[in-house]
Amino acid sequence: FIVSVAGALATSGKLGVGAGVDIEELNNHVHAAITGAEVTAGGNVQLTSSDQQDIYSFAAAVSLLSNVTLDGAAVVWDIDTDTQSTIGSGAKVSTPDNLLITSSGDLWLFEVAGQVSGGKDVGFGASGVVNTINATSKATVDGCIIANGTCVGTPADISAGGNGTPTADANRGVLLAASNKETLKTFAAGAAGGGKAGVAGSAVV
Repeated sequence: FIVSVAGALATSGKLGVGAGVDIEELNNHVHAAITGAEVTAGGNVQLTSSDQQDIYSFAAAVSLLSNVTLDGAAVVWDIDTDTQSTIGSGAKVSTPDNLLITSSGDLWLFEVAGQVSGGKDVGFGASGVVNTINATSKATVDGCIIANGTCVGTPADISAGGNGTPTADANRGVLLAASNKETLKTFAAGAAGGGKAGVAGSAVV
């Protein structure tokens, strides 16, 4: 859970300049793995990785009571998430029941950028939201590399009899599932006014 806030207020006789900028970077890596080990179970085997992020980000700028006012507000996020569940090379997993390998990512992003610029003569303002998101989820069972017709490395060895209680999705045997969910709510707004001119702009990218 992340909350980030940036703000600015500017007032002066001739020139008022304000900037509220929230620039953030998030790198999350969640891995669950069985590698080079032997696992023998009497019931269901579950290998699960999950990553959930709730982010609230706000930026605001206000410039008032000056002959000329200039302000801007921006929210910028660079998000990179990597979620993996892997039965790796050399691992051996066996169960008479069910084998579940899952990976999931869930991102909630709420962003607001706003500015108000009020100059006695001229008011300029701009606001924007920019996001770069790279989200990856993987559920894998490693094999070997084929080189010149030869299997190089030790592939994972898995077996599941499909007996007992099925998995949550009513599946039996071996199930691999990966999913990503992204919910973005972004808002950018600007207002500018002046006795002679007022210019405002806003953008979401």
